[in-house]
Amino acid sequence: MTPTPPRPDASVRTAPSLPNRDARRRPRRGLAALASAAAVLTAVAIGVPAVSASAAAPSTPVSGMEVPALKDVLGAAGIEHVGVAMGSGEVQGTSADLIARHFNAMTPENEGKADAIQPVEGRFDFSGIDKLLDFADAHGMKMYFHVDFWMPQTPAWFFLDHGRPLTNSPADQALLKARMEAHVKAISDHIAAKYPKGDSPIWAMDVVNEVIDDGPNGNPHHMKDTRWFQVLGEGFVDEGFQLAKKYFPGVKLFINEYNTDSPSKRADYLGLVSDLLERDIPVEGVSQQSHIGLRSDIEELRNTIHAVRALDPDLLQAISELDVGASQAAATGDSQNRAHTAPIYSNPDDTAAAVGWVYKDLFTMIRQEAANLESVTFWGSDNSRTWLHSPSIDQPWDQPLPFGTHQEAMPAYWGIVDPSKLPPRPPLPKG
Repeated sequence: MTPTPPRPDASVRTAPSLPNRDARRRPRRGLAALASAAAVLTAVAIGVPAVSASAAAPSTPVSGMEVPALKDVLGAAGIEHVGVAMGSGEVQGTSADLIARHFNAMTPENEGKADAIQPVEGRFDFSGIDKLLDFADAHGMKMYFHVDFWMPQTPAWFFLDHGRPLTNSPADQALLKARMEAHVKAISDHIAAKYPKGDSPIWAMDVVNEVIDDGPNGNPHHMKDTRWFQVLGEGFVDEGFQLAKKYFPGVKLFINEYNTDSPSKRADYLGLVSDLLERDIPVEGVSQQSHIGLRSDIEELRNTIHAVRALDPDLLQAISELDVGASQAAATGDSQNRAHTAPIYSNPDDTAAAVGWVYKDLFTMIRQEAANLESVTFWGSDNSRTWLHSPSIDQPWDQPLPFGTHQEAMPAYWGIVDPSKLPPRPPLPKG
């Protein structure tokens, strides 16, 4: 799969133009919808495929507020944390309603990143993350914090000393490590002050994100030649985890990566994790982002889950940024130079159906591997919020999430919850 630019997070503040969803009225939930929900949940709870009253796809869109909650369906299948990436602008209105209904965990899409929290050295802004923490508290949700250290959204000042680029000299390494510690400590101090009883909803944290390159580059484990690596080498990962353990001792610490279904990248990723564990670095979890496409091999993702377990059965695992693209070149990574791609299908209905069938296949596997997965997080609440529609990616044909632009249940949703409601699977064009 071909990697793509980073998701349009805090470094790209302009979100896709969104409809005024708050002004729309939702239909009331009727007895038929309640009965359907009960039937699906009962089927999932006893471990058999859910069968709907009608084998056909719904003839008209069904509101996401009218269907069984994903957190209940997947919770019954053994997934403890059913999460969603959300921004501070979604804490009220219909986005908030949909999120509260379907998810019991969240990941801050932008608000936990360094350029949002500390855009200028020593000047901290926790307003965004506080809105999400307050939302989590109000709705009984957990938070998977994202992220301490990620190169594309680390402010340039981290790597400068009075305008001079830092080198790998001992003095410059010490300065960068001090800045890393100040950053993590400030977050920890803020959380401790906000939750003096120690009842923060943060259960997990991405310490480092996307450190492995997409091909050989001469570095150990083919780590990306970022400013982090240029100054500290592989040791920047060690430093990040040691600091996170020092200041967040009760939080599960994850490393996060994309394209982990690629055998070569899997080898590099788990080679790094293995070396970290041998050095007694406190890596507690391994995440697969899982920005997959219609041509992705889901068995390769299963192979990665099994490889992590074989490496160390005590490692927690998460699907951390799930969506399903429908483009000729799947948007799965963070390269800054991805060429413009094109849709696989010209008919939007075919796109939606094909995505639904991939979700069906994927969640068949996820249910089978539930004992190995602590968390599954969707990268966006609905298709109006997906990074794939942003100007930097510009793939408006993609329908990657369980809920549509009007928060209706998409074939993607039915592929997870009740595959008998899927429309026929369109043939996949050669490509």
